[in-house]
Amino acid sequence: FYGDAPVYDITFLNVTEALSQKKIVEKVQTPIQTYRRYYVAGKFRADYNFKPLEPLQHDIGISFRHKTFTKDEMIFIPDFLGMQSIDESSLTERLNGSNAFSLLRRKNWELKEAGFYQDVLSVSSFGHPTLLGVRGSFLNYSRFNLKLTIQKKGFTIQKYLPYTVAYFLLWGSLIFFSIYQILVLKYGKIHVLIHLALLLLLGIVVACSAEVVGSRYILQSGLFEYEYWMSVGFQILWWLGASTFICLAVNELVWNHLEKKYGRKIPKLIKYFAVLSINSLGFFCIIAFVFDQKLTSLLATSGLIAMIIGLALQMNLSNVFSGLAINIEHPYRIGDWIKIGTFDEGKVMDITWRATRIKTRDNCILSIPNSQAAESPVKNFSYPDNQVGRWFLIHVDPSHNPAYVKKIILDAALTTEGASGVSASFKGMDEISAKYNVSYNIPDYAQKYPFEENLWNKLWVSLHNAGIKPVIQRQELTLLNQKDAPLPSISASDYAAQIKIFDQLPADLRNTLNGFLEIIVLPEAVAVIDQGIISEEFYFIAEGVITACACIEGEKPVELYFLGSGDTFGEYAALTGTKHQSSFFSQTKTSLIKIDLRDLYDLLRVPEYCVFFAEHLVYLREEYNPNLFPDEQVRLEEIQRVQEQILNNLKQS
Repeated sequence: FYGDAPVYDITFLNVTEALSQKKIVEKVQTPIQTYRRYYVAGKFRADYNFKPLEPLQHDIGISFRHKTFTKDEMIFIPDFLGMQSIDESSLTERLNGSNAFSLLRRKNWELKEAGFYQDVLSVSSFGHPTLLGVRGSFLNYSRFNLKLTIQKKGFTIQKYLPYTVAYFLLWGSLIFFSIYQILVLKYGKIHVLIHLALLLLLGIVVACSAEVVGSRYILQSGLFEYEYWMSVGFQILWWLGASTFICLAVNELVWNHLEKKYGRKIPKLIKYFAVLSINSLGFFCIIAFVFDQKLTSLLATSGLIAMIIGLALQMNLSNVFSGLAINIEHPYRIGDWIKIGTFDEGKVMDITWRATRIKTRDNCILSIPNSQAAESPVKNFSYPDNQVGRWFLIHVDPSHNPAYVKKIILDAALTTEGASGVSASFKGMDEISAKYNVSYNIPDYAQKYPFEENLWNKLWVSLHNAGIKPVIQRQELTLLNQKDAPLPSISASDYAAQIKIFDQLPADLRNTLNGFLEIIVLPEAVAVIDQGIISEEFYFIAEGVITACACIEGEKPVELYFLGSGDTFGEYAALTGTKHQSSFFSQTKTSLIKIDLRDLYDLLRVPEYCVFFAEHLVYLREEYNPNLFPDEQVRLEEIQRVQEQILNNLKQS
């Protein structure tokens, strides 16, 4: 400019707050002109006097006028010659390559066009006294403008999705999602892959359309300062949405699938760990791609924190990963009977992220850390099926025939309810006894002790009735001193004390009955009682096995159950005079004690003893059907009815 006019007294029209710096950088004075170069720093409002042409495009720059001089006194013009730029395109290229725009380039923005121009700004005088002589009510000032149009580089949704389409897509997707959720709650989910595909598609459509609609709202409302934060918010939302969808997909396709396949719950900590890992990855992506920050220091800090936490939780983490290995390999499942290492055996009640809980036989809960369970040998009694093989040794006097001893053992084992895979074998001799191995399968390991007790009772009765006594070490001296003494044998008269139907009779009456007992020895597969006949005899098994069968005309007999030494059969039909409901055959060589009803006539005519027999018959029926009589009154009525049947049978005989 010429002269010494106060041209520096200017007003920046788009400044948002007081300038932080304003100083003269260079000043040159010549006889014909004055040159001054200023450095100005502050915050300026974008899109101050210019409307963006499209989303993610803005006009930035500066606009100023002189504070007091109107256009009649001072006019601002661009110095294209001094700036060595004669057109806007060359200025744009120059600025794009300068360091001044390096920050914009890092933020993925680019300068689209640049320009300088001068125009006139009309300002109202507001009736100021010093301006009363001015024509009109407005003052015209020369205004200088620097306009820089910037736009977002790369792919943006706003460029390719029109606002109108986005608006209808947004509301349509929200309405469809609401209807879909209602249908899911009412009828349940559709196939998991279709369900996930629908959620993914709806999420993408809603996010894209919401971003376009939100951008248009901000532009129309003039809230340009919020556009950046909205853009950042939607970028964060994309990463969070991706993390959430991956977590949902892992839950549906992995965890739920494993739970349905193996029938057990996945430990919650494993699920939480997977969710934390996925969300942490999403968080790191947000830091790196949204905020454009380097992850080196953050990862180093995270690694240090993870190491500290890992050392503090070393044992718990060991249990967690061992629990994960147990859930993958499945050495045992909930409900299995197992024995882990030296711990007590028990039933698996729960497998958590930290421990395996089993319920022992003494009804206590034993918690075993998964790290120990994974490193210890595990014996599973319930896999691959519930059949568990067991065995034990029986020591008997070596003077007995081995084949006969094995027969007695097999007969007893076969009549034990639930036994399968029964075998008996000779295992050699020692100084005092012959050893016989009894092998069998237990159908339910939880009932091991009741089953073995029942089996041992059967064996003891069978061996006792056969005159065979198991040898135990504390009898060694006695056996050696009496090795030539004959073993005690049981005669027919001794069986009256073992027949359960005679239990309540006085001892003198049982002794009287001894004289009527008759021993019958039958070979294998001989019919003892035929189904449908009426007989006056029933039997006590001294040795061997009897099979009860249901016979249907024209078909093979169906085995119902086995009876062994110490059992009686046929007493109900014989005493009541009814037909036998089953046929009875000798399964092996069998010794029976025959009881003839005619020998009991005098005894049955005594009401007191007749009641004993009636109660025993009702008790037998209760053994097969515990819920037969709902209350005691019905049971007493049944005893009375059976007693009348017995008496009527006596009258007809």
